[in-house]
Amino acid sequence: MNPRPSRSASGTPDLQRLPSAAGLAAYSALSFSLAMAMLPIYMIAPKFYGDTLGVSLGMLGAALFAVRLVDTVQDPLIGQLVDWLSGVRRGWSGLLIAGAFLLAGGFVLLFHVPDGLSETSIVLWMVAALVLVYTAHSLMNVCYLSWGARLTDDTGARARVTGWREAAGVVGVVVASILPAVWAASDGPERAYGAFAWVFAAILAVTVLITLLGSPRPRIVFTPEINADRRQLQHTGNDGFAQAGRVRAGGRERGRWARMLAPWRAALGRQTVGPDRWLWRLYAFYLFNATAAALPATLILFYVEDVIERPAQVGLFLGAYFLAGLTALGLWVRVSDRLGKARTWALGSLIAGVGLCLAAFLGTGDTIAYLFVCVLTGTALGVDLALPPAMLADAIRPEQRGSTGLYFGVWAFVAKFALAVSAGVSLPVLAALGYEPGQPASATSLALVYAFMPIVFKAVAAVCLGRRLLSPDTVRQSPKNISIHSRTD
Repeated sequence: MNPRPSRSASGTPDLQRLPSAAGLAAYSALSFSLAMAMLPIYMIAPKFYGDTLGVSLGMLGAALFAVRLVDTVQDPLIGQLVDWLSGVRRGWSGLLIAGAFLLAGGFVLLFHVPDGLSETSIVLWMVAALVLVYTAHSLMNVCYLSWGARLTDDTGARARVTGWREAAGVVGVVVASILPAVWAASDGPERAYGAFAWVFAAILAVTVLITLLGSPRPRIVFTPEINADRRQLQHTGNDGFAQAGRVRAGGRERGRWARMLAPWRAALGRQTVGPDRWLWRLYAFYLFNATAAALPATLILFYVEDVIERPAQVGLFLGAYFLAGLTALGLWVRVSDRLGKARTWALGSLIAGVGLCLAAFLGTGDTIAYLFVCVLTGTALGVDLALPPAMLADAIRPEQRGSTGLYFGVWAFVAKFALAVSAGVSLPVLAALGYEPGQPASATSLALVYAFMPIVFKAVAAVCLGRRLLSPDTVRQSPKNISIHSRTD
């Protein structure tokens, strides 16, 4: 099938089409498996190679730093590749299928290390497997986020799209945290993680097929200028990255390089008609908000062990946190329909702040009280999962819908940078304040940093939103002569 216009009964482009529940369920299926991969990649693999395979912490740390650096900087480039493939027939479908093969293969290799390798060879094996896994996951994830952003231009429906997607992702994280731990307790970590890798590969294959066969088609916006560029490029055979879905950079910026740089200028808020200050503020908001969300995740194991002093209850606390987030996701989407996304985010952040303030005053044995804190902060987690990606989709100008991959590539870069900031800020601050892991007597500073540092970052994120906190969602209107086409990916 060829792409065809998506139009309403009146014959005008149907920008406000709402995906059905069945379509959203099919779209969200892939989120389950993509989220399943993250916990083993970031938490289980380092412990597996360090404890089970005996790699020294120095070599392990250096290798992981190098691999994660590559993973961080490649996301915007992957985003532009995704945009280029949006102009290729079944390009996104092919990318997701190829990414799934690479991700499954890299995941299996990561937990099936040949016997008899030296320590250096084991590290090289890990690096090769992780580069394959990170790259494949980024390819799929940026394409998948871009797909969701193009499902609808209705602001309320965008929140529903992200809500369904992130709910499935939370379930995937919970499954990935339970299965390997249960299997490792009975069969040992090496066999358990090896079996989990094959189970993950099978689940990934099934969820990719469900999404490709059942999800609503992503739509791409073409202006007359873009269509002219496409025809010219097809005729002249110019480089692919200057192809489909590009907005011409302006009368003074002609030629091939201008076309290549135009989407980067737009995604970074550098429009030819003036800077897109709201986009810059949104990126800054996401950096501070994602850092605030990552700080408790970075410190929770230390907090439970040295403040609450109940390390055996970590599973209970994490389960309550994610279950509360999963339960509240739908509620926050409905609230955002009435209040707008920015104000709903502020309400959720206030709830998280209350929970974190309580955490500052807990101590040894306060299991029930900390469980309540996990429920409060987990409830607020739904806001951070569902609304910021929808806010980015709202911020992308209609004439830039062809560059959503690049926007979400930059977004993914910001998210990964926030993870680095959370560790790079909190751990040195704790060291400066005299905290020593495993020493509950020094944990007063840990409780204060765990509770109040995320609140500070949340407050800065609120400042970045500015007047958006006082107004409902606004929709960027489509210029005249824009056509909306359904893809057959």
